[in-house]
Amino acid sequence: MTVTSAVKRRKKSGASFAYVDRVMNGLARSIKESNEDFAKKERDANEAFRKEMRTSHEEFARTEWEALEAFSKEMRTSHEEFARTEREFREAFSKEMRESQEAFQEAFSKEMRESQETFQEAFRKEIRASFDESDKRYNTMREKSEKEWNIKMGDIYNRLGDLAEYTFVPEAILEKFKELNYEFDNYCRRERVIGKDGCAKAEYDVVLRNGDTVALVEVKSTLKYEYVDRFIQQIGVATNEKYRGKKIIGAVAALEMPNEVKNYAMRKGLYVIEQAGRDIKIDTKDGKFKPKIW
Repeated sequence: MTVTSAVKRRKKSGASFAYVDRVMNGLARSIKESNEDFAKKERDANEAFRKEMRTSHEEFARTEWEALEAFSKEMRTSHEEFARTEREFREAFSKEMRESQEAFQEAFSKEMRESQETFQEAFRKEIRASFDESDKRYNTMREKSEKEWNIKMGDIYNRLGDLAEYTFVPEAILEKFKELNYEFDNYCRRERVIGKDGCAKAEYDVVLRNGDTVALVEVKSTLKYEYVDRFIQQIGVATNEKYRGKKIIGAVAALEMPNEVKNYAMRKGLYVIEQAGRDIKIDTKDGKFKPKIW
């Protein structure tokens, strides 16, 4: 091979390599451009997809919210309707129960009143009959007891009267009046003042006399206010009847003599004769007592 041929071949080979480089460079640019275009399209596609997904998600969320809102509204409406229906049912049921209860109570109360009235009337009749029978028995027993009591009390009073008269005998009373400078020369028991009609107008248990002065003495087992007042009235009878023109003094004697009654008699001007152990005495309040002269 000649030098020229070799140079020519070398030049020809270099031209081929340059072409190949250009082709390769062009291909590389094409690939790069294709890759860049693909990446851009991929990015655009991804962006579009994400945008579409966001839109779909928002639409889905809105649709879901609307559905939930509609469901909630429907549920509230149903709940309110159910509550209203339940309330109306309860009110109707309560009203019916009240009416039934009132009717039952009225019927029961009426029956109870009628039964109670019947029972009370029968009970009252039975009680009245029982009371009537008890009253009869009680009255019979009371009358019997009163008779027995009166007999016993009469016997006691008689015994007390006898004891009082035995205690306050005229002789002892006469002696006690002598201690007060009264000179009575005679006495008597149970002296009566007889009126023009022949009936006794007054009676005195003990009478002491000495000419122009008379002492009238009332003897009791127990001295009472009414005994004092009645005795003073009897003294008035004596001044107008049997002992007219005489000086009359009065005295009361008793086995039992309450202080208030004793003081009452002395304020009325009566001498008071009472027991003093086995003796008797006339109380003059230590000489301060002034008897009344009728």
